[in-house]
Formats: sequence, structure tokens, C-alpha cells
Amino acid sequence: MNKRQKITYFQSISCWLCDSISESGDKRYIHRLLKENIDQRELIIHELILIVQKAHDDARYRLRKLSGNSLDPFESVPTIDPSDGYPELLHIQTLKGYFGEIFAGIIAENLAPFGLDDWEVPVFLFRFHLVEFQQLEFLNQTGEIAKKRPGRTGDDCLAFRRNSQGEILASLICEAKCTASHDSTMLAEAHIKANAPNKYPVDLPQIIEILQDYNDDLASKWRNELQLFQLNIKLNKVEQNYERYDLVSYICGQHPVRKNTWLSPDKVHEKYIVGRKLEAVEIHLNEVENLVKTVYSQQKSSHLSTNITPQIVKQANGSEVAQAKSDVIVKGESLQNEMSQPSEEVIALAAELQNSLAGRKLTPAIAKLYSQHTRLRAGQEGLIGWREDEAGERLNDAVRLIEAAFIQREVGDDNWRNGMLRAGELLEWLSHPQLNPDLLPIRLLAAAVYELAGYPARSTGLLNEETNEGIESEILRSLLKADFPSLLQRLTEYWATASSTSQAETSLLWDDPDKASNRFNEWIVRETASSLGILCAKMRWGSESRLDRAIEKLSDIAKVLLHGHDTYSWLLGKLCAEVTSVYVETSLRHHLEGLSQMITQNGRNFLERYLRQSYQNRKALAWRSQICGIEKLATAESFALCTPTGSGKTTRLSQSNYGKII
Repeated sequence: MNKRQKITYFQSISCWLCDSISESGDKRYIHRLLKENIDQRELIIHELILIVQKAHDDARYRLRKLSGNSLDPFESVPTIDPSDGYPELLHIQTLKGYFGEIFAGIIAENLAPFGLDDWEVPVFLFRFHLVEFQQLEFLNQTGEIAKKRPGRTGDDCLAFRRNSQGEILASLICEAKCTASHDSTMLAEAHIKANAPNKYPVDLPQIIEILQDYNDDLASKWRNELQLFQLNIKLNKVEQNYERYDLVSYICGQHPVRKNTWLSPDKVHEKYIVGRKLEAVEIHLNEVENLVKTVYSQQKSSHLSTNITPQIVKQANGSEVAQAKSDVIVKGESLQNEMSQPSEEVIALAAELQNSLAGRKLTPAIAKLYSQHTRLRAGQEGLIGWREDEAGERLNDAVRLIEAAFIQREVGDDNWRNGMLRAGELLEWLSHPQLNPDLLPIRLLAAAVYELAGYPARSTGLLNEETNEGIESEILRSLLKADFPSLLQRLTEYWATASSTSQAETSLLWDDPDKASNRFNEWIVRETASSLGILCAKMRWGSESRLDRAIEKLSDIAKVLLHGHDTYSWLLGKLCAEVTSVYVETSLRHHLEGLSQMITQNGRNFLERYLRQSYQNRKALAWRSQICGIEKLATAESFALCTPTGSGKTTRLSQSNYGKII
């Protein structure tokens, strides 16, 4: 592993802030007071501005990517940077929140919390504050002044300690607050959040997702190490000496008069009772809001750049290292990610997870689920020994298998489909209404996983069963059944309704969180419908230049949902994006292109009619056995196709006849 690198290296911080530390008698609580030397502010302000601007580079990249991937065939190339105004146009309350989170990272990497000087912040998570991205678009369109919006959910800032092999030894979960005047309620809220019982950070998937967008060595190493950490968590193999540390960072512009600190220097806050090691940091600054406005007032160039500013990180010895970022995606471009493959340890753990849950024999816990499902499906009483929490445990098993399967697929392990198949079975058994009281989209998840595993008949059969009306999306049901005529009809019905609704809405109503949430959901549905409409066009007529962008858009939507409150909506979005790619690769049109080049124009006309008839008959996709037959037909040589009954031999015969007759 390279020497430790800091993305928030702050060389002048000791000149600006006076640092004093005290601790409790049991040494588990540390109080740190940082008091500003106002005379030094002018000397450090430029360095602080660079740190803040750099922390938001990833969010700017994400804004450009989302805005630059338009599916409108008549839209011109954008002439301005879609990230203009980010984040300086946002409400001061939002900017104070951002500043507080960045300052928590500065503390972690520069002030050695708990006496440990090797904490590292891999990334900041600002790209997931979607309500502010929406508001920015509204502000740019209307010129209005920003309003206060809900804060970003999840961890405010995360730092980690790694050993010389890159293994995660500890995590530092930071709760950050920033206020112009003292607020005891805000302090209590910070300690309540820090008091959470989870031993591991909740935002590991989000950090890994960010790192996947970059192809430099530092990002690749972090991604591998965090994936390994995540798999070890799921296999209960995390090192016994791993420890979670908590940090509360409180920036306040109002200084106490009768005492030196707002928090007790030797007694932990009453709302923090979990018993882990806690460091509470008070930062007493002057004119906090003016400082925040100053660091966020630095304007960027207004021209549309195709590159993110190179990130300068600092080595432990203070030397600079430039880490180049991937190209920013603008209209018509796609991110070319040439990341290194997962490490051998990650691959081995993924295989171990699959072997433990998807072997030839069902584990006792999975067999118990199958028995419970079978009894309930037959209208019988459930198992006497069935516990309510077992459904949630098996659902977690299914998600773990899916994650492991994607890792195995990435490295070319042909066994990845076995894990997907077992995950599909678990989800199918969990989809019974009595095992799914929270009405999660489990049946749709099962259908999507079956499609990826190469069992489309199971997917269709599962979705053909009756369900309570309104529980599942009819658009996604049609998609996962590969019923493109029905999907197109559903999309047409949606657009007929959506068009009339959108014309009546003239404001984003940012002061109403419920309505804003509804508008966000509408945006997700609208972008999904646009992408699926292009898929239908491809399946029906063939040529569609926007198809790659549509698939990328579906993937982006899944990433947007990653930081939402419903984990399974993100997973469903990701799986549907994967299924869409599978459909494109297995479409009859795609595989008959070679055959069409071997026949006359008249023959191609007949073949086009055949393809459109197949589309209408819900047979636009080719099964694996049929694909093998098509490949042999294209060679114009004799061959024997031996596959089981119902595997599509008749379809191949009809295609062969087209080639012979025409």
C-alpha cells in the first residue's frame, strides 16, 4: 500500500486554530477545543477555499454526467456547465451543513483524533444530496433565491484506518454540525446520531459506488479494500481488533461567556450512552456565516470543461501527488472506466459466500424458508418454529448472493449464475404475502434475478401469477416479462397522464417536503419511462442511436436511488438496468444481423416482417440454445441442433427456411 494520502491536507491549520484537549477518567471520552486566531484567517483562507472546492468536485462531476445524458433527440449540445451555481447558489443553511462535513474530514486527517494520525477520508458523499441538485436546476431556470431544504441522510463524513496490506482496522463515523449561534438541541441531535448501535458504517455501498466512477490507482485500491471489508462483514470475518470510533464536530460562532466550552470537557453528553470511544470537537469561529459565504463564493469558470480539476493529495511527508480524475461526461460521451479488477481476496470471499449459500444442498436455514413458503402456498399453517426475523435474514442472504455474483461476473467466473439462481429462489420464496408484510418489491426482484441467471421462463411464470392490484409497477412487470408490446402500451398510458399533469405543475414547491418528494419520484419515473421507450423502439424497429445512453440513464437512476430510504428500490433499479442490457444482447434482431447480410434485399424484407411478427408475439428475444443455432446458420454449413423440448428448435427451423427459400 502507498504511504498515507490526505485529500483534506491543511498545512496552516495549526497557525489558525489553537488546540486544547481533555479527557474523561476512563479515557473513552475526549474533548477537543479549537479556538480561532482571527488574525490568521486572511493567511489561511485561500487554502481553506481550495479544500472546500475540491471536496465538491465529485458532486460537480455527477451533475455534469446526469445533465449531459439527455435522451431528447432534438436537444442541442449544452453550451454552459450544468454544475454552474453549485454549491454557491444553495441556501446558507445547506452550505453550513456542507462546511461542517468537510471540517469533520479536516479534523480526521489533520488533528489525529484519539491520538491516531493515520485516519483517511476516501471521498465525500455530496453527490447523493439529490433534493439540492433539483433545487439548483430550479434556481438556474427561474433566478429565484434558494430556500432551506432537508439535509442529506446517512453518515456526514467517514474516515478509516488501514494496515500496511490495506485492510480496514477501524472506522471513524463523524457527525457534523455548524451554526452561527449556540444550539443545544443541535448538539443533542448529533450525539443521538452518533449513539447509533451499528458497528459498521451504513454508507459503504455509497462510497464504493463513487469510487467505481474513477480509474486512478488510489480509487481502485480504496474500492478493493472497502469491498473486501464489506464482504468480511457479511461473512462475519472482520478482524477481532476492528473498532468503530465516533466523532462529533460542532462549529459554533457564539462563544460561551461563563465557561470555556459548550460541552463538558470530562463528561460525555447525556444522549451518548452506547459506550464506544467518542471524541467531541468544539470549533469556536468568528462570524461563521461570513466565513462560509467566503469559502463558497469562489466562482468557477463558466465554460463547459470536459475534465474534473486534478485532485491534489498530500503524502505523509507533505509532498504533493496529483491524482487525475476521469473525464467528465458531456452530451454524447460515456465514461470509459478501465478500473483494475477486484483483488484476489475480494474474489475469494465472493466465491466463499456463494459456496456457503448456493451449493448443491440447501442450508438448513434456506430449507426452512422453502418449507415455510410451500406450506403457506398450499394454504396450510406455517412452521411452528418459524421466527418473524428469519424472512429478513434470508432477504439479506439474497442481496449478499447478488453482490457476490456481480463480483464473480466482473472477473469472468462462469459460476456467477449459480449465485444469481439461488438468490432468485430465495426471493421467490420470500415473495409470498405472509412473508412480505412490508410489501417490498420482492417478486419483481426475483423475476429480474431469474432473467440475469438465464431462466426467463421462471421469471415469466412468476409474474404471470395473480397479485394484488397496485402493489407492483405494471411497467416493470411488462419489462421483466419481456412483453414489449404491453410495455409500450403501458408507457403510452403513462405519458398520456404525465403530460397533462406536468403542464399543470408550474412550481417545484420546495417549501413543502412531501410535494417535493413526490416530484422527485415523478422525475425518477419519467426518466425511467423515457429510457424504456427507447428500448421498445429498438426491439420493434431496430436502429436506435440513443440506446446506449438510455441504458446508461437506467444505471444512473439506480445510482440516484442508492442513497434513498428504500434500499430495495435501488436494487430493483440496478437489476432492471442489468436486465435491459441482457435484452439488447439477446434480441433476435441483434443475432440475426449476420444472417441478414447473406440474403437478398427481398429476403431481408421477409426477415424484417418475421422480426416484427416475433415482436408482436412476445418472442423478440433469443434463448441461449437459439443463439447457438443462429450462429451456425450464419456459417452456411450443415449442423445438428440437439436441445430439450421447448428450447426453441422450431424457431430456428423457420429462420433456416428463410435463408434457404430466399
